[in-house]
Parts: sequence; C-alpha cells; structure tokens
Amino acid sequence: MSFGSLDGKLRLWNIPDKKVTLWNELDGQTKLITAVNFCQNGKIAIVGSYDGRCIFYYTDQLKYYTQIHVRSTKGKNAQGRKISGIEEMPGEDKV
Repeated sequence: MSFGSLDGKLRLWNIPDKKVTLWNELDGQTKLITAVNFCQNGKIAIVGSYDGRCIFYYTDQLKYYTQIHVRSTKGKNAQGRKISGIEEMPGEDKV
C-alpha cells in the first residue's frame, strides 16, 4: 500500500464515519509525502518523503517516534531521493 500527500499532512481516516480522526504534518522544507505504510500490526505508521526521509509515527495518537534519512554518502543522491515505496519484511519487525 502506498499513498501520497501534496500538503505534507499524514491523515488517519475513520472509514465508517467518513472523516479524519488524526493528522500530523511533516517538518522540514520538503513536505511532500511520497509513500506510507504501517508495520508492527498497525502500531507504527511510516511516511516516506520526497527528500529521502522515512519518518515513523505511533498510530494511536500520531506521535513522532523517530526518522531516518535514506541517502548515499556521495554523488547525486547525497541529498536524498524520494521514497517511492515502503515494505515490511515478511515475518519480521523490519522495513
């Protein structure tokens, strides 16, 4: 599952009520969300950004947990590239 957001807001929807129950906004200059996925039985939401960051949130209140910057140490990807997909490793708590 991969979704995006042009306004930099991560939203959790209550589908039966057809409304947003929680939302949080990305920090930084590039706020474009390019991928989202859930792991650990839906307890963690992982957001991929256009500038190469993976930001982890607890889903119970969309509280910030941690982030990693996915980038190369040299060359054209040293600033980071967009995250185009996030997958959980089958049977493991790894992404």
